[in-house]
Amino acid sequence: MKTSASGHYYQVRFKDLLGEIHEETVYALDAKNAQDLAVEANEELRKRPHLITAILESE
Repeated sequence: MKTSASGHYYQVRFKDLLGEIHEETVYALDAKNAQDLAVEANEELRKRPHLITAILESE
């Protein structure tokens, strides 16, 4: 049986070290995948992934 995985857009919100809120939009299979993609794409998140404050699925 063939299945197809469909992704969704996710908003990954995070604060920088100055407390400013940033947001990245990623296309991912699930929230964990969205987190991984955001961390991979952002140098500050690679060093400090705990700065992520929310991962929201969007349309």
